[in-house]
Amino acid sequence: DRPRSLGPVDAETAERLAVASHHLGEVIRNDPEDHPIASSDRANASRVRSMLYAAVSSEAEKPWLLVIQHCRQAQVYGAEVPLLSAIAARLGDGLRMWETQQAMLQGEQRFRLQVEHAPEAIVILDMTTGKFVEVNSKAVELFGLSREQLLQVGPLELSPPTQADGSRSVEVAGPRLAAALSGESPVFEWLHTHASGQILECEVRLLHLPHPEHRWVRGSILNISDRKRAQRE
Repeated sequence: DRPRSLGPVDAETAERLAVASHHLGEVIRNDPEDHPIASSDRANASRVRSMLYAAVSSEAEKPWLLVIQHCRQAQVYGAEVPLLSAIAARLGDGLRMWETQQAMLQGEQRFRLQVEHAPEAIVILDMTTGKFVEVNSKAVELFGLSREQLLQVGPLELSPPTQADGSRSVEVAGPRLAAALSGESPVFEWLHTHASGQILECEVRLLHLPHPEHRWVRGSILNISDRKRAQRE
């Protein structure tokens, strides 16, 4: 779950947060030996005698305030200083990791929406497994297979053994996929097969999808059978 703020802060906390924000990565001491808190200080409404505090920073959020307070008796801090500093650093790392994961999740959700609502068939191929990891409803319609069935195969299983020019599908598919991985955007005509066995004349566009862990290539597939038939007539 997302970390939650407790809402608006009081004047004391806001002041400490402002100080800590100007000293990110540092622990601020208020004890008898370092910036002591005056007992007569009217701003000290909570009657704090000594404290340690540090700002916990992240990329997207405003800094959080991590505080140790002693109210009964002032304490001089020693080992607590590096300890609080280490805790603040770990919390900051955790917040940044969480924000990165949320950003990636939101990006994936936007991407899936774009794929699903694309006007042409879209497939995402994992080059390591040779199988699709994502397909949209247009791909389901084009190939006559369910989404679950399409995720069990790759482009070669949906292609005849040879292409229109007589070349073997298995021999020409590899170089075109490799070109996409290298940053090119190949566009070419390709014969695919429908679940019924019908040959589909298609125009394919390939694009490398950068991913920190996977080698993915997106294929945009347009059925041009009618256009090719009209050209032949």
